[in-house]
Amino acid sequence: MISTQNGSSVGGAVHYFSADNYYTHGEGLAHSEWYGEGAKLLGLSGEIGREDFTRLLDGKVGQQILGRHVTNGKGEKEREHRPYVDVTFSAPKSVSLLAEVAGMHELRHAHEEAVKETLDYMQRSLAETRVGYGKNTLIEKTGNLTVALFRHNTSRELDPQTHTHAVIMNATQGADGKWRSLFNDPIYHRQHTIGAIYMSTLATKVRGLGLDIDIKDKYGNFEIKGIGDAGLEHFSQRRTQIKEALAKRGIAIEDASAYQREKATLVTRKSKTEVDHALLLTDWKERAQSAGLDLDRIVCRARGAQAKTVSLSPHEPGPEPSAPLQPATGRQNGTEKPEVTVSSPKEAALEALRFAASHLHEREMVVPFDLLLRTATQHSIGQATFQEIEATYNRLVNDGTLLKVQDGMVTTNRLLRREEWLVHTIQEGQGKGEVILTPEQIQERIRQYEQIEQKRLDNPGFALTPGQRDAVDLALSVDDRAVAVQGDAGTGKTTMLQAVRVIAEEQGYLVRGMSVSGSAAGTLEVETGIQSHTVKMFLIKEQQAQKEIEAMQAAGQEVHRGKEMWIVDESSFIGQWEMNHIMRLAEKAEAKVVFVGDVRQLSSPEAGKPFELGQKEGIKIAHMREIRRQKTDDLKEVVGNIVRGQNKKAFDKLIAGGMVHENKDKEELFNGIVTSYLVDRENTLIITPFNRDRTDINKEVREALRNAGDLYSKDKDTTILANKGMTKAEMQHAKYYVTGDVVLFRRGYKSLNVPDNSYLRVKEIDGNANVLTLLTKDGREVRFSPKGKSAMEVYQAEDRQLAIGDKIRFTRSSAEMKTGDMGTVKAIRGNTVTVDTGRKAVVFDLKDNRHWDHAYAVTVHASQGLTVDKTIFHIHVPKNIEDGGKKQAIGDSKSLHEIAKVFGEQSFYVGATRSRYSVEIYTNNAGAAKKYITASQEKTSSLEAVNAIEIQRSRGGKEM
Repeated sequence: MISTQNGSSVGGAVHYFSADNYYTHGEGLAHSEWYGEGAKLLGLSGEIGREDFTRLLDGKVGQQILGRHVTNGKGEKEREHRPYVDVTFSAPKSVSLLAEVAGMHELRHAHEEAVKETLDYMQRSLAETRVGYGKNTLIEKTGNLTVALFRHNTSRELDPQTHTHAVIMNATQGADGKWRSLFNDPIYHRQHTIGAIYMSTLATKVRGLGLDIDIKDKYGNFEIKGIGDAGLEHFSQRRTQIKEALAKRGIAIEDASAYQREKATLVTRKSKTEVDHALLLTDWKERAQSAGLDLDRIVCRARGAQAKTVSLSPHEPGPEPSAPLQPATGRQNGTEKPEVTVSSPKEAALEALRFAASHLHEREMVVPFDLLLRTATQHSIGQATFQEIEATYNRLVNDGTLLKVQDGMVTTNRLLRREEWLVHTIQEGQGKGEVILTPEQIQERIRQYEQIEQKRLDNPGFALTPGQRDAVDLALSVDDRAVAVQGDAGTGKTTMLQAVRVIAEEQGYLVRGMSVSGSAAGTLEVETGIQSHTVKMFLIKEQQAQKEIEAMQAAGQEVHRGKEMWIVDESSFIGQWEMNHIMRLAEKAEAKVVFVGDVRQLSSPEAGKPFELGQKEGIKIAHMREIRRQKTDDLKEVVGNIVRGQNKKAFDKLIAGGMVHENKDKEELFNGIVTSYLVDRENTLIITPFNRDRTDINKEVREALRNAGDLYSKDKDTTILANKGMTKAEMQHAKYYVTGDVVLFRRGYKSLNVPDNSYLRVKEIDGNANVLTLLTKDGREVRFSPKGKSAMEVYQAEDRQLAIGDKIRFTRSSAEMKTGDMGTVKAIRGNTVTVDTGRKAVVFDLKDNRHWDHAYAVTVHASQGLTVDKTIFHIHVPKNIEDGGKKQAIGDSKSLHEIAKVFGEQSFYVGATRSRYSVEIYTNNAGAAKKYITASQEKTSSLEAVNAIEIQRSRGGKEM
């Protein structure tokens, strides 16, 4: 792993890095070295001299003095210069043990080579400076770094830790020969990539030394086989301290950002201690022996394996010494044997890029090329180096498989074709449909419909809004295959659809509906009378129906299919693949399709924004803008501002109305939320962007209800299943699972004696063989390779308590309920729970159905489509917004980009428009929240990105 830290003190750096007593005797300048093209330009090589080191830290390069002049607190001018960036490369603990304790010095050398090869990448790709041209400042790539390397072998807790400080001087030479300060943002922003390159390079070298490795996590961290976890933990006192410090903040060390790791490191750092190295080595060996570690045996086996290896290049490690290759075949005795294959580095690099593209493009059409390369590198640790990944990437770009677009982004030709097909299909379908009624007939029929509804609702004033009338007219009078209704939040889309359904059915049409979730489909059916399913279920049923029709036609039967209209609700929440599938089946069925949605609301978690793209590329649109949900003038004004994209103005209006509550103290903030919720909990919904906050708020509400006597039974301890959100690509590889994960097999496997809809728990993981050892419900073990399997879902188990009176939300559809359905627990008898959803009573067994959670607070995504009287909107601003390790100023572009992955303008639009009468905002930082609600959450489009390149090229601009 690596850590990155800006240095601020010249004197401190000189002492810290070059003092002879750094940790232990002998770790001073004698173990230092100049490196980099910048050092060569300055004539620096070999051991680092204190005078040269001090001058460069102070920004004195040749005859130049770097830095900028600023005015201090006394009004005096002074030079300001950041001395250096310390990038610390730390080897895996097992490498440190064998290198420092067992004396396998080849490993130390492998580590140093990996450091230098990683620095070569940084120098080639990340070395930049800012150059002023008049009033403009441009970024120039320089290709040179001046690096002082300091090699150390102990941690502050005096554990063995092979690590190197790469102290990068704040100086780089530009094309004009002048030295300037280094623009170090790329180093911070690509810190994860730097770490992946180092680990990948080191893993390849370790395997080349005859050692086998275990991949420990999805980030490619590895350890050498033969040293158990207990032994690693015994010699990892610093990691344990940092891990515990992060855990106190609710952060897992694997998920911690660079800034969070850095802060935890500083908080737990002890003073340096001087220790005799010979005595320390003796202590290490005694500790290893007491911990049962036979390090010498591992070294002997490795050196023996090296001796037997012949004619292998450094990047082709050959068969693994500790495990002979297994036959690639067969299943027997309730287990699947792993399919072990030997791939060349080129094949491994290509497979890794395929994985990375599949994984990343499942969520976005366009991704940063750096993220693609990093993901591929982490995936192929020990199999292909970063250099091989990069070379394969360049080849795929050259042959057109990958498409480079603006701002360092990349997409694929396949995704581009997918979007082009949809646009072409929509445009080709114009004029290919049927006019159901003329506009004049429609307006007369709407008038009749309104009269009927006035009597039914006992509301003489009932009438469709102009936007609703336009939408009905578009759906029934336009002869295009597909049309779109862009309906702002709260403008009465279901009322409009009911009118469409009534009139279309009168003209002989079968109107069928679909929506993104079971709950949304159920609401669509109840409120409009349109028979509805989830999009996935609709497509399954329709595809099966078309196959049956084709089979009947092939048998010579004459099949007549009636006229159909398909309503696609919440269309903004549908990804590219599903939208294409809908249109492909609609063409075959000759059905008319009405897409209904709101481009300002949250987009699909899947890649693409087809509803928005269709609107931009010519689909005919009706706009519904008249707000009907909000019942007070003040709230209508707030929502009107949000709809017009004036989020800051809406926020100011809420502040002026006393509806924004700020409190830095989390406990006090939550107390305010709970107090407000309890005023009218039956008609109030708490919304929050982050899942962790949702869970915490639910606990606080339950405690308050318990204290108020509104939970009517003892808490029943139980377990729920939370979807891990793994991509399809991740689910194909065992190393992306963790022990304890629960795997749902939607489709069973006879070879494993596992029926449909079985839940199995992950007991063991063999990432090298890509095999999971799973436990069945009855305790039987099965070995299973996830490669090529798709009918699976992966969950993590979480503890929950349940009592009569609890409000819960179902998170997966079943025979009893739909995803998103909410209800109140009315009875608990053993494991049998009865829930009142308002429409019906649902009974389920806690052991058989663990797909639910408390529903006092829900995420913004879960709130989309709901309507309540009062909304409490919790907006938590993280104390530190990080991007690649740098602490960001609140509200800057990097900060906004980071938080927009979870929360931004679309989330605010959804959360603030759910209520009829009241919106209250609770936040720990109102100023930052006001900025974050403007963060763009727009999904990417391959077509838009490629078109932008073509426009720029036509204007004579550079492509990258």
